[in-house]
Parts: sequence; C-alpha cells; structure tokens
Amino acid sequence: MSFGKSFIVSFVALVVLNAVVFTIIYAIGYGFDNFITGILPNVPYLLYVLFSSTAHAIWYLVDLLAYSIGTDPISWNFFFLNLGFIIAPLIAAVITGRLSEKRVHAFAGFFLSAIICMLVSIIILYQGFAYQVLLAGEFYQTAALMNVIFGSLVNGLIYGIIAYLTTKK
Repeated sequence: MSFGKSFIVSFVALVVLNAVVFTIIYAIGYGFDNFITGILPNVPYLLYVLFSSTAHAIWYLVDLLAYSIGTDPISWNFFFLNLGFIIAPLIAAVITGRLSEKRVHAFAGFFLSAIICMLVSIIILYQGFAYQVLLAGEFYQTAALMNVIFGSLVNGLIYGIIAYLTTKK
C-alpha cells in the first residue's frame, strides 16, 4: 500500500503542479485568453504542458535558462516558463517525500511517475516536428527520442533522490 500511495501522490502532485505552474506563467506572461484559446483546444500541447516537465533533460533546461538570460532584453516569459520545468517536479518530489512512509517507496514512486511521463512525452514526440523540437531541441527524431529517454531517466533519478532524502524516517 505504501508504494501505491507514493506513486499516486507523486503522479497527481506532478500533473497538478505542472498545470498550476504553467497556468500562472502563461496567464502572467502571455495572457489568460491566449492560454485558453491556444492550449486547451490543442490536445498534444495540453499533454505536453501536463506531462513533459520530467521529459526535458536537465542539461537542455540549463542551456535554455542561460540563453534567456543572455538575450539583450531578458525574455522573462521564456525564463520563467523554462524555470517551471524545474520547479514543478522539485515541489512534487518534496511532497512525495514528505507524504511517503518509506524512503525506497518515495524514490520508486517518483521514478515510476517520471517513466510514465516519459512514455506520454514519447507519444507527443511523434505528433509532429514542432513537438520534437519543443521537447528535445533536436531536429533528428532519433536524437530527440534519446534525449527524451535519457533526460527522463536522469530527471527521475535526480528528483527521486530528492524525494528519497525528504522522506521522514
């Protein structure tokens, strides 16, 4: 029961936090009307917003954050959007760790959530070229696929370790 609880908590926390964080970021940066008319009718992009925070490789996100800071007028919308890909799973990992009964269950539950998000992101990856570049920053489909797979595994390990370390003893 403890592993199932950890998995459900991590998965629900990850999806809900992605929805909340990106709704706030889009509403502030691009306007709430653009969020409703641009994202909600587009099912693959809605799945991208909900599930792809752990599919972005951490090295790709650091590169995007550095790029957004390096632009002459700093693109704050772009910066906060990419920062949301780090903040949402981090908060979800801490919530998972605090609500789990055992450390191993917290790690395994969050890692399994990252694997499921990876599978959804792979499905999104094959929806078109734009999602391929959006998810992985790669023009070649196999390179984008490997970037999503390895990025998800590394992020699952990183955030799973954070969930492991924040578990009460």
